[in-house]
Amino acid sequence: MLQKILAYCLCNANLERHLVMEPRKNFNSRVNKLTKGVLKEFIANSEQSYIAGVFPVKFGKYTAYAEFLRKPMLHKKHKVELLYNMMIKVEPGQSEADLSHYHEELSITGFIVDNQYVYPHSGDTVETAFLKFCGLPAKDFPKDFDKNIRESLNKYIREKYHVTEIETLRFLASYPKEDEKELTLLAANYYTNGFRMDLIDSYIACSGLNNDETSGYWLADPDNWIEPVLQMLRYSNGHDNTKVAKDPREAVLENEAVKRLCRDKIEKIPKYVRLKKLIELAANTAGTKLVVKYKTAEGEATTIASYRFRDLQDYQLIQQDGFYLRNGYLCLNPSSGMFITIDDALAFIPLDNVIGIKLPSGIVYP
Repeated sequence: MLQKILAYCLCNANLERHLVMEPRKNFNSRVNKLTKGVLKEFIANSEQSYIAGVFPVKFGKYTAYAEFLRKPMLHKKHKVELLYNMMIKVEPGQSEADLSHYHEELSITGFIVDNQYVYPHSGDTVETAFLKFCGLPAKDFPKDFDKNIRESLNKYIREKYHVTEIETLRFLASYPKEDEKELTLLAANYYTNGFRMDLIDSYIACSGLNNDETSGYWLADPDNWIEPVLQMLRYSNGHDNTKVAKDPREAVLENEAVKRLCRDKIEKIPKYVRLKKLIELAANTAGTKLVVKYKTAEGEATTIASYRFRDLQDYQLIQQDGFYLRNGYLCLNPSSGMFITIDDALAFIPLDNVIGIKLPSGIVYP
């Protein structure tokens, strides 16, 4: 675990967030030591909004200077405060004034709950381990927290904004003609993916319902957080994505419209039924390839091609209605591939021509 923590704070993209490594000038050895006891006292005292100093532990071979700042967020069943921090490598001959980035590079690192524990901002268990390594009393969010938050929001929105079949039909009838094709393609994508996610999930993601504020509201009151989060959204500036429903009720209407389109139209289109089966087969088996038909000078031929599983699930595949075949590899973009030359053979393979899948046990034609 220690190796993971050190890799986390020294060797990857989180480096900028945790350890700003810049040369500076005269470090004062009398600077505050951020021991576990000092940090625990800081977390326990809301009157102390700021603390800075060096960690007694080494980050690899480095000594790190850090600043922590807290700000109040919510106080319901539990008190929640936001914790910000910055870390920087200490170079020989530096002063604390040279090291301080207060008001400049502090970024949110977690939530302080009831002056006892710090929950990681990212919800990542490695982040929790890193906070503990620094000496903070950190705790993990429950397992599958983001997934459970999304599912709880989805269920609540469905139940609160229940719509009838007549309302769904009226919604479809009034849907702008220029957007009908896109709604149909969305329906095809959700159908072929077995409705792993739906338009309510898309609304939750694009409207920012599953964000830091939501985590804070859950920490403040795990039994009563959804309605406050929805109220917060109503009074916010909303979201900029015009392709997503403007409010929860419209998201439910769009979702019911998509399900209706799937029943009335998409389930009767062979290429989508076949793609759904291909995704199901590929999801449970490693090392599969696709069987496709393509045009030749003599007419038509069949070949077995490699592909990426996530491309089978991608909306772009539905949108452009097929793959590009380049040197035995299926891709969504004509420029995809590590080695591309002007002489590369390139062909467009419509979804109608994706006819089977090669499994370890043999070829299956759904």
